[in-house]
Amino acid sequence: MGSVLGTDVGSYEQPAYDLVHAFPGTDGFELRRYKPVMLAEHAPKTKEQENNAFRDLAQFIGVFSTPNNARQEPIAMTAPVLSDARHKMAFVLPSALTSETAPAPNSASVVLRERPEMHYMAQRYSGSTTEADAAARAGALAAACRARGGWRVVMDGEADSRTAKHPDPAPKWLLGRFNPPYTLPWMRTNEVLVEVQQDASCAAVESAP
Repeated sequence: MGSVLGTDVGSYEQPAYDLVHAFPGTDGFELRRYKPVMLAEHAPKTKEQENNAFRDLAQFIGVFSTPNNARQEPIAMTAPVLSDARHKMAFVLPSALTSETAPAPNSASVVLRERPEMHYMAQRYSGSTTEADAAARAGALAAACRARGGWRVVMDGEADSRTAKHPDPAPKWLLGRFNPPYTLPWMRTNEVLVEVQQDASCAAVESAP
């Protein structure tokens, strides 16, 4: 029942980060430094495989039955489940697993990747969310980051910037969902993360209040 009501978010391991800066006068905007993590990413080869992202990742860690990995080793679920503007989904693996110790996926649609230390602008919020909502929040986070200075917002879609579909590059964002899809909408917890990089000419900015 806790998952349905959205009250047990803290019972799942979450990626570790340090708070670099909290933005006063905003709706919970933060600049965070995330520690390295292992990701299980869905890398579909066909449209049908794309539609099975959560199922394939869940089978890899053993949510439904025998884990679909080389050692048939159960892997604990973590939060949040990540997705991006290109519909790629990823699970964050428990911090105890590394590139040397994580079991290899059996499915060609699941790949493991070590994400290095990263900086993100972040906002946690409640309720139902969509990709359009995440993109709008990402824009606001990017604007707050630029206004503070010292950081460069990493852009997504530069290769598509001259096409009609993507006339302007947008901030590179991730949407994190902390609850199962059957959780009551108003009890859900979400996060939007916008990738940023420190401006080399402002090396001291991270230590500034």
